Amino acid sequence: MNWKQKLTSRKLWVALIGLAVGIAIASGADPDTAREIGGMVLSGLSVLGYLLVQGAVDKVACLDELIDPNELLFFDESEENENV
Repeated sequence: MNWKQKLTSRKLWVALIGLAVGIAIASGADPDTAREIGGMVLSGLSVLGYLLVQGAVDKVACLDELIDPNELLFFDESEENENV
């Protein structure tokens, strides 16, 4: 099971926020308060998602500067053995 993929699922987070808002309303919270809580959580997750994606993009950009991607795609072991 790929937990990273599951935790980045928007459907999962929307479902959890819906659950939290539903529990808040069932517990007697004001609907406006529940709406504010849902909005705050979604805003926080949006920022977190942006930071994670931007970090991954920056990592790939750094690796591209260090390693030529074409060398990785067309690596041939016989060429390496000839150079030994």
